[in-house]
Amino acid sequence: MPDNAYPVMQEMILSRPTQKFLRGSRREPAELPVQNPGTVLVFEVNGSYRALGRQRLSGRESTVVEALSVSVVNTRPTIVEVYLKAPSASAADDFVIKVGFRCQVNSPEVVAEYGLRNITDILKQHLARDGALLAKCAAKHTQDIADVRIEAKAQILAYCKVRPPSIVGMRIDLNSVEVFTPRGEIVHEKEMLRARREHAIGQLRRMNESDAVDYLTGMLASSDVARALAVSRGELSSADAAQQIADRESGHLAGMTDLIKVMAASDRMDRVPLDIQRLYDSAMAALTGEKSLTSAGSLPASGAVDEQPRRLAGQDDDERFLVDEDDLTGGDIA
Repeated sequence: MPDNAYPVMQEMILSRPTQKFLRGSRREPAELPVQNPGTVLVFEVNGSYRALGRQRLSGRESTVVEALSVSVVNTRPTIVEVYLKAPSASAADDFVIKVGFRCQVNSPEVVAEYGLRNITDILKQHLARDGALLAKCAAKHTQDIADVRIEAKAQILAYCKVRPPSIVGMRIDLNSVEVFTPRGEIVHEKEMLRARREHAIGQLRRMNESDAVDYLTGMLASSDVARALAVSRGELSSADAAQQIADRESGHLAGMTDLIKVMAASDRMDRVPLDIQRLYDSAMAALTGEKSLTSAGSLPASGAVDEQPRRLAGQDDDERFLVDEDDLTGGDIA
């Protein structure tokens, strides 16, 4: 007998009872099956079935002595689950529907007589006769599982109301309906979920990288800041950083000096709207560390050269005027 047998849990053929002189027939109680809580013993006696209420049996009861067989019947309310496969519009997979029925034995004698040891197949066949249910499932693809759950539940409720399952000696009521997601759809959804998560993580990483790039771009816009950042991270020694700064400044000054030399050699010093003399003095001071005469104030800047000597020197011999007569005579003329 299978462990999940229901409602008849066990059946047993009984041997002849022992007969003792002057004491009649008697059956040993140990010969009878164990009567667990929620069960009754149903004896087959002369082609009929008799149920005995839960009690301690002595083995001298007429029903027990005369019985040919005995059955253990479960009389407690029990949920029996039935699984039904319904074809879908997707050739690779089907819908699996689990329907729960609340069952209870109301006539143990009838159940024992029919030997109802497994009513799952009976209930499954009842559901399989619902053509409307199978047609609705066959019109849906596996990805339409949400719609199938709603429609299948409504259809089974309606079907069991119009045509409730009927098994002799039992009361059966619809208890629950559940439609499982097909295995292929589960695998697909897991792959899609993993892809969406990886995409979201990639977006976050790209956003972080973009922020980091923007930050570093701003930091590295200045060579001094970039150099300081490298020193703080240990990527550049302070001595190397100082040498780089010195080399840069020397390069700038060397370039300035070369420019001044070129301008002086080409006689363009006085054609540029810049204070060339001051520029030159500044370069020299940066190179030598000493102040020039011009920067010290001994000589005027090139843009402020005294024009008086230039005018006196420019008065050459061909000027058409004479010096003052008083100057010639050395005093006033009497």
